[in-house]
Amino acid sequence: MGQQKCLLCNSDAAVIVEGFTNDRICVNCSTCGEYGCSDKVYRLADLKPRDKSRLQAIIRERKTKGLPPVFMVMDESAIPNAITIAALLAEYPKTASEMIDRAMLNLGRLAEHPLDQIDLRSSDYPVLFGRGLDDMVRMVELLESMGCVGTADTAMKVLRLSITAQGWRMIEELQHRNLESKQAFVAMWFDKEMQVFWEKGLKLGIEQAGDFIAIRIDLQEHNDKICDRIVAEICRSRFVVADFTGNRGGVYYEAGFAQGLGIPVIRTVREDWLSRVHFDTRQYNHIHYETADQLHEALRNRIRATIPNVG
Repeated sequence: MGQQKCLLCNSDAAVIVEGFTNDRICVNCSTCGEYGCSDKVYRLADLKPRDKSRLQAIIRERKTKGLPPVFMVMDESAIPNAITIAALLAEYPKTASEMIDRAMLNLGRLAEHPLDQIDLRSSDYPVLFGRGLDDMVRMVELLESMGCVGTADTAMKVLRLSITAQGWRMIEELQHRNLESKQAFVAMWFDKEMQVFWEKGLKLGIEQAGDFIAIRIDLQEHNDKICDRIVAEICRSRFVVADFTGNRGGVYYEAGFAQGLGIPVIRTVREDWLSRVHFDTRQYNHIHYETADQLHEALRNRIRATIPNVG
């Protein structure tokens, strides 16, 4: 292990070069957290400043979630925990409100007890999706104005804060909205001709989009009434994929139920069934496909582009 510079923030970091051809670099940085990359992405320093700060935030967020260090690659790879830089950047908050929500979730994970004080060092700005210390201070000021945190004066360049009762309620509501869920519910036609589209299309696309698990109610072991089980699984899912091939009534119901709860719904349909989708729902943007490969690629890209907090 050698003391070198972090490839993202250029601060001192522990860097290990490993592999038979020295093609893997592992970095442990107090600002960015732990990450690895292949030699092909060694020159992360060449990224635009905006992209580097976004990668810092995503890597630190993954650390607060207790996820293993990410290994960054340029293209899809079989390396465990490997993910492309493009996919990581797609995990960054897409709106200001999402950034605030996820900043509060990060703070909640840093507290072991609701009464704990949280000390943020000057290098902790990625935890609040900042680009530097000034951004972190302004985010804390914003959260304080919202009544979510309280701050206390402190020395040693440490920003000390506590989460208020209102802040904890906000965190619990966000968790209830399934922002942390890794489950994706799939509503579809359970016909033999759809098996390949499930295995190599829907399931594969969901799994490749991030750390999600795709579930189908007919593949779950349970002793409940089927309708109760469907409702329960939808309620605990991050999003729903509804495939309208076969024009099944249950798919319409499950998509509508999820939408009523505010759970994102991604709609798919095989090309030869597109014209038969009910006119009341045809207005929504459907992924239409002919092959399982088309489905899995399009679905993976749609999830990464539209589902907040992917990964």
